[in-house]
Amino acid sequence: MDNRLETFDRATLGLWRTTNTVLWGVLAAGVGVVLLQAFQRVIQQILARLHWNLFSGGLFFDLNQRMDPAHWTFWWVLPRYFVRSIGALLIGFAIGGIVGSRVWKRQALVASLAALATVVYTALFIGYAEGVGVIDRRYSTAPSGRNHSLLAGGIAGWLYEGVGVLAILSAALWARHVARRHA
Repeated sequence: MDNRLETFDRATLGLWRTTNTVLWGVLAAGVGVVLLQAFQRVIQQILARLHWNLFSGGLFFDLNQRMDPAHWTFWWVLPRYFVRSIGALLIGFAIGGIVGSRVWKRQALVASLAALATVVYTALFIGYAEGVGVIDRRYSTAPSGRNHSLLAGGIAGWLYEGVGVLAILSAALWARHVARRHA
């Protein structure tokens, strides 16, 4: 009878550890998506109020839109990557803080997977490319629409989404740091 109770207790503890890891990882990824989108929308409003840009204030581009090769100039690319990098670092620290303080083991791995899920989700479903990757555009009379696929941006889209590596690295390192402080 005692052996069965110990086995049941071990199974319960294993289930708790698994659900702890999965649920906090999913919650951290969700917080990362919301925080990244809020950052990308709020930063444009803040800069517009500060009259940062000569072109009617704020950023004159959408941070969710991938670039096409026609806009590959230094002053077009640099601000996008800079702002996108700050957003990636912020979500990395948020995800790492949540996972590092709440997950029981392997915090760095769980945080990096949650950040990867955030980056992949935003790249596939939130980011878009206008008029890039449209199949057989010659026969279409409609205006070019938004394509919500990572492959729509081509190499420019992949490079733009590559900034997400900062989120993954910062999430893993910050989760490790927070976990050591809580131990």
